[in-house]
Amino acid sequence: MPLPPRDTAALAGCLDPLRRSAWPDIAWQSSRLTRDGFPVEFTFCGQDDAVRLTVEPGGPEIPEAIKLDHALRILESIGHPLPERALIARWRDVQAQTSLRWGTWLGLRQSANGFRAKLYLEVPHGAEIPTGIAAPLGGRLRMIGHEPETQRSEFYYSLFNIDAHQLTRALSHYGIGEPHAALDQLADLAGLPVATAIHWLGIGFSIATGAAGEHRGAALFFRAAAAHGGQGRIRDALLRQQQAHGLMNAGYAKHFADTEVSALPDHGVVTLGLRPDGNVALRAGISGRALLNERNAHRDPAKAA
Repeated sequence: MPLPPRDTAALAGCLDPLRRSAWPDIAWQSSRLTRDGFPVEFTFCGQDDAVRLTVEPGGPEIPEAIKLDHALRILESIGHPLPERALIARWRDVQAQTSLRWGTWLGLRQSANGFRAKLYLEVPHGAEIPTGIAAPLGGRLRMIGHEPETQRSEFYYSLFNIDAHQLTRALSHYGIGEPHAALDQLADLAGLPVATAIHWLGIGFSIATGAAGEHRGAALFFRAAAAHGGQGRIRDALLRQQQAHGLMNAGYAKHFADTEVSALPDHGVVTLGLRPDGNVALRAGISGRALLNERNAHRDPAKAA
């Protein structure tokens, strides 16, 4: 789907630090954002065709500890609002407590009013940060997402040694309607019984809050490669949801509906976005390099051979 000029300009501004990297030979293959090291990941949703992407806010020469500042400068340069100063100061203090693996990423999501930005901030192991919510099921906080424009925050946890009953109760506690149905969808997506899926997949759990701290939804996460049937199973589930929403002419279907399972790219982290009304939106992330390769193969069938 073509981007309007304002979104094209915003995207160019976000990618400019990567293009100007002092280490151009490794800038496009050294990121922890994707498995192939590409510093841009596109996320596809089963319920809409909005453009979603996440990028590194600078080249590999930028220390992880100052990537937050680089991301803030990008937001300012493209005319997006910044988070509150007190919040920024808190994040800097947390990330200064110990060494970082990746620091900060910058997300963009297409909306009716242009791209909406979201900061993703690493919470290093052992760091302490007040969130205003109790950690679900004793999970460890791994990442914070924050949308400056809406002041919506999301707290991402890794979970350990949980069972289906505990997870069901946690979903109910955070206001998710029909939690049993959500776990059934998780099991169907994984191709495993619920109890086995929860044990095998390595489930992540996120809680979204509004500006006043109210619960706005939750999500479950796992790696696409962990599903029984891997990338093909995730592809088929995405296509089914897109078909149900009249999106079979959307970008994802155009690129991957006819791709051989063995040629499908890694679908990264699979997300089941859960809303209080019981709605479940399926999302998956694909490296920008893999997407470009697929696009080139469609343009030149000889490259797909």
